Amino acid sequence: MRSRRRLLLLLVIILLMIVLGWILYQDVGGFWSHNNLVIAHAGAVVVIALFLWYLRSNVELQPDPFFLNLTFFAFAAQCIRTVEALQTGKANRLLFIYFGAALVLLGLELVVIRKHGSLTILQYEKQLKKANLEVIANAKEGSDEKAWPTGEINRWAKLLVKISGTDFLPGSLWLLALASMFEGEPKEKSKDEAVSILPEAHFIRTSKHLELGQLKVPDTERRRYGFLYILFAALSWLVFVGALFASR
Repeated sequence: MRSRRRLLLLLVIILLMIVLGWILYQDVGGFWSHNNLVIAHAGAVVVIALFLWYLRSNVELQPDPFFLNLTFFAFAAQCIRTVEALQTGKANRLLFIYFGAALVLLGLELVVIRKHGSLTILQYEKQLKKANLEVIANAKEGSDEKAWPTGEINRWAKLLVKISGTDFLPGSLWLLALASMFEGEPKEKSKDEAVSILPEAHFIRTSKHLELGQLKVPDTERRRYGFLYILFAALSWLVFVGALFASR
């Protein structure tokens, strides 16, 4: 799997180098005069996407994942551009190929996001079971305390994930803790808040099984699906820009 990730990364780098080389090969002034509308269009979509994400992050408790949100914007803008090309007679086969690629990439991104949630729920379930059994092991003799059924554990694991979210971003979020607006790493705070709602009668909130490091999905899975999370978003924007050039 690691070799596949390296191959995908290499292909993306090669693609970017080809695009950059082609741009540098062209006359810069001529390139701008012929493509200024395309560049302005792409830049406007980026600005709108970032601005709306900023507003949503200040209004919503759990806005859509950042790169998923960017993927949605790229796909929506490409849909609009494709319809405009059809209306103005600028549509061509390449444009429809780009549209098909955008649709596939959006689907892959959604699959990855669902995988983020399912893996996090599985990790929480495993740790909640251990923490629940710890309470039973420490219960007084004669107590009728029993292990929670799998369905109840699953229900609480889903609730905790809704509060804490997932943490599959490869670069981690520790850099955000350096900003003065944050009082610590956001994911650490959200996990603390999630653990704090567990019923004390059935869980020891300070249990080693519920520590932040224990609630984190194993690094191998986190890096693999975090990489794909960013890769599909980046490719969707490359496809969107390609569609803009194809429909000039």
